[in-house]
Amino acid sequence: NPSTGPGIKSTSPSIYFYTESTAGEGQNGYEPYPTSGNSANAPFAPGRGYAVFIRDNSTRPDFVELHGIPNTGNISLPVSFTATGGDDGWNLVGNPYPSAIDWNAVDASQRINLDDAIYFNDNDAEPPVNRYYVNGVGTPAGTNGIIAPFQAFWVRANAPAPELNLEEDDKTAVHVQLFRTASVENIVRIHTSDTLGNQDEAVIRLADGASHAFDNRFDAFKRDKAGLKISTLTSDSLGLAINTFESSTKDTVKLVLENLENGPVNVNFSELESFHGELENLYLLDGDSLHNIIEQGNYSFNNTNTSAQLKLVFETAPATLTSTEMEMSEESLAVFPNPSNGDWLSFTINNSQSNQLSIEIRDQLGQVVWTGMPSIQGNGQQLEGMLQLNGQLSNGHYLMVIRTDKNTFQKKLVICTK
Repeated sequence: NPSTGPGIKSTSPSIYFYTESTAGEGQNGYEPYPTSGNSANAPFAPGRGYAVFIRDNSTRPDFVELHGIPNTGNISLPVSFTATGGDDGWNLVGNPYPSAIDWNAVDASQRINLDDAIYFNDNDAEPPVNRYYVNGVGTPAGTNGIIAPFQAFWVRANAPAPELNLEEDDKTAVHVQLFRTASVENIVRIHTSDTLGNQDEAVIRLADGASHAFDNRFDAFKRDKAGLKISTLTSDSLGLAINTFESSTKDTVKLVLENLENGPVNVNFSELESFHGELENLYLLDGDSLHNIIEQGNYSFNNTNTSAQLKLVFETAPATLTSTEMEMSEESLAVFPNPSNGDWLSFTINNSQSNQLSIEIRDQLGQVVWTGMPSIQGNGQQLEGMLQLNGQLSNGHYLMVIRTDKNTFQKKLVICTK
C-alpha cells in the first residue's frame, strides 16, 4: 500500500483501518494503512479490522496471500470509546484466527462495555448490504453469529474502558458458510423494495426482558447505507435494524423508509408463523389507511417523497390460564352485577398480593374491546373497584382479565342492555 499494477495510481491507498477516536461522522475515521512507507514493513495487527479496496475487474476472482504464524490462544481485540459527539464507540475489528468463531460463544465476561450486536459489511452482495446480528436474530435473512476466518466486523462500545477478549473456546469446528439461518421465535421480518430493485430489511422481535427503548442486549442500530433504507424507531427515536421489546398485548412501532425513489414501494412481512398462533392481529397504518397484514398480506404504495413513515401495530394473545388456574381465578375474582346492563361493574379480588392492576375486557374473538386502570381500595389481601362502562359494550359474552404484578385473574361476563 500504495498498490501497484496496470491502471493503478501508486499514490492511491488500497487498505484502510478505522480510528474510533476521530471526531465527526463515521466516514471521518478511516485512515490509509500503512500511513507511510511500504506495506512490506507494516504487518497486520491481530484483531484489527481492515477495509480493502479491490482495484480490478469485479468479474475476476481476487486472491489475497497471507504470510506469518497463525494466531492461537487468547487475543484481546483493540477497542476504545471516545466521547466526541459524533459516531462514538464504533470499532472495526476482525477475527484473528484461521478458524471461524461463534459470536454466541463469546460470553458477557469477554465483552465489557460493548453492545451485544455485531455488524458486517457484505460487499459480495449486489448491491452491497449491511448485515446485523444480535441475540439469535440476524438481518437480512440468513445472517448469523458465525464470523468467518479473518472476517472484519463492527462492534460498538457504550462506555469508557471497553474490552473484547477472544478465546480458543470461541472457535467453531463446524463447517459453515459465512451466514446461515437460525430459527427464532416471535419475530417479524420486514423486507422493502422499490421499482429500481433497491431493497432493505429490518426485524422486530418480541422477547421477555426487553424494552421499547434501545437495549444493548437485544437491539442493533441501523447503519448508514446508500439506496433504500428501512429502520424501526425505539421509544427514544433511535433507528434500529433489529428492534426487540417485551409484548404488552398491544404495541405500536414506527417504521421509517428513507432514500425512496418515486414509484411503487413494496413492504413484505415474513416469519409470522414464529408466533405459533399468538399473534392475533398485525396492522400497518399509512396515514389514515389501515392495512390488516394477516388477512390482506403484504403492502404496497405509490411513493412521491424521499421518505415515508408508517406504523406497525401488534396485538398478541394474553397469557392463558390452565383449567386449575382458571378455577382458582374464578373463585378469587367476584364481579357484580353479572349479567350487567353495560353501565357499570364492581369487582372484588381476594388474595391479589398487589394493589397495582390493569384491566381489559375481551370479546369472543379475543379482541380487546375495553381497557382501563380504575381507582381501587383495599390491600393485598382484598381489593375492590368499579368500572364505568357507560354502555360501550354491546350485548354478548366477554372475558374480563385483571393483571397485577403478581397474578392474572379472569372472569366470564355477560352484557345484556335494556
